[in-house]
Amino acid sequence: MKQRYRFNGKSLTLHELYALLPKQKNKEILGSVIVQTACGLPIKLVFVQNRHRRRDWLVLLSTDLALEDAEIVRIYGMRWSIGVSS
Repeated sequence: MKQRYRFNGKSLTLHELYALLPKQKNKEILGSVIVQTACGLPIKLVFVQNRHRRRDWLVLLSTDLALEDAEIVRIYGMRWSIGVSS
C-alpha cells in the first residue's frame, strides 16, 4: 500500500507509524496516533491486534478525533457484524 500519512512533519507509511508507537504487550488495542491525510484531513489511526493472526495488526481509521480508542474499536465491531451477516 502506497498511502502515507503526515506525522510530525514527516510522510510515513502505516508500518512506519506502528514502529513509532510505544509497545504494549498482551493488549488488543496496540496504540493510536493522530495524523493527516495527503489532503490535510486530520484522522485518528487505532492499531489493534488481529484476532486470527496474533502476530499481525489491523488499523481502524476515524475522523472523530475525540473518540476514545476503545469506542472506535466498539463501533467498528458493530459495523463488521452487520456487514458480515448481510
